[in-house]
Amino acid sequence: MPSLWESMSPTLSPTIFLWKKSSHSHATLLGERRRRSDVKSISTIPGAPALAQSNVSTAAASRRWVLVAGTGSQVGVPQEDIRAARAVGEELARNRYGLVTGGWHGVDYMVTEAFVNTLNCLSLDPKEHLIQVVQPGRNAFREVGHVVRTPYGPLEWLEPQKYADALVLIGGQGGTFDAWLGALHDGMPRFPMGGTSGDAASAFKKTSDLWELIPVPGIRKSDFEILGTPIRSESDARVVAEHLVAKLLPAALNAVDAVARSDSDGAASLFISYSRKDSDWVSRIRTLLRPAERRGLVSTWADTDIRPGSQWEEDIKDRIERSQAALLLMSNDLLKSSFVRKMEIPAFVNKVKKSPSQFRLFWLLLETCPWQEIPELGQFQSVGSTSQAIKDAPTPADAQCRLLEAVEEILREIPRNDPQLV
Repeated sequence: MPSLWESMSPTLSPTIFLWKKSSHSHATLLGERRRRSDVKSISTIPGAPALAQSNVSTAAASRRWVLVAGTGSQVGVPQEDIRAARAVGEELARNRYGLVTGGWHGVDYMVTEAFVNTLNCLSLDPKEHLIQVVQPGRNAFREVGHVVRTPYGPLEWLEPQKYADALVLIGGQGGTFDAWLGALHDGMPRFPMGGTSGDAASAFKKTSDLWELIPVPGIRKSDFEILGTPIRSESDARVVAEHLVAKLLPAALNAVDAVARSDSDGAASLFISYSRKDSDWVSRIRTLLRPAERRGLVSTWADTDIRPGSQWEEDIKDRIERSQAALLLMSNDLLKSSFVRKMEIPAFVNKVKKSPSQFRLFWLLLETCPWQEIPELGQFQSVGSTSQAIKDAPTPADAQCRLLEAVEEILREIPRNDPQLV
């Protein structure tokens, strides 16, 4: 008899989860994907918050990215899928989430259209809220937002997950179920709308059947099961979409964040140094690093993480001391910062000299600027090209691809606290 995992997918290896029973007698997901051959021991850590305790501010939601995958047909999309796609797109935009899609006709186009129209009503820029990951030769919806090209191949279904914090499934005809398996494998919060057709309905049933073993983190089964409500009208779709976006998503994302904070022993700490005027770029880089954070490979820190009332200068010094790497986002405004030039950069250079095998200094040319004014940078190889700054990329898609390349280079070179996690 095939194992549970073999019956679900012939290609994906099992996911190792750390979990414990809560007082509500449901399993709370506590761990992230690790290679089975590398895991030598498993220990439990404190549980994640329950749904009723969670809340996410508008500002926090704006830094979260949700992948919506579903029926990719140009014709014959079931009415329940159409209603759900439009309602979810509207709710994600109203709550200031970022949307990731695969750019297919059908659900991808429908959710994107509703999302972009709602953003326009709210006077929000799609470039800051939308990523479309599409194959060569296919057109993204209106070519708006950040359009990222990815080659055809067996992983094209999973490529958009690099950019997302959570997955929502609406309908689907095969590839959508693969996306659910990929999210399950990576420990990503996943929300199949069981009241829609095809893959989403199948994934909803699988999730419900496996709940005691592999729940969606941070939420109760009874709250999850509302996603199985039949969507017979636009009113049904709105009710389910509001429940998903206002309650389930923030609860699950808070739970994953709690795990990342608790399970940080093996994660390399990356300190991000930047100008406040470039804070949007910091958010984009941290979004691209989130899959690695979920796997326990890295944790990121920037001064926006300083809590109100803290002694900010002492916090920064402490974080530099505890970090294994630093990333400088070079721009004209950064060069004008006396604090960065007189305190942060000398501290980074001293750490490299003191422990060259345990600390890395990375720098990225974000904006064309006289970076040579900081002679110490000449000792360190930049991530990405110094011949063209990221902001000078010909299109937003090119800029996004170059950011992803820089992130992948950092992950290859950053020192590890625990080689088992590589």
